[in-house]
Amino acid sequence: MVLQPRQDDAHYQRDATFCAAPGLADSGAVSYRAMQFPRAYLRHAFGVLRLSDNDGSGQFARDATF
Repeated sequence: MVLQPRQDDAHYQRDATFCAAPGLADSGAVSYRAMQFPRAYLRHAFGVLRLSDNDGSGQFARDATF
C-alpha cells in the first residue's frame, strides 16, 4: 500500500476514509470498504495490501476479510 502525505482538503479526506463492514467471508470478522468508492475494499493479495473492486469471488471475500 502506498500512503500519501495527509492533506486537509475534503476530497483527500473522503479518499482516505474506510468504513468497517461485516467481513465478506466471515460476518464475525471485518472488511474495510472505501467511503469514496462503494464497491472497493482493502484486500491483501500476494503480500500486498491494495484497494480493489469487489468481484464477488470467494477469493476476493477471503482476501478482504480481517
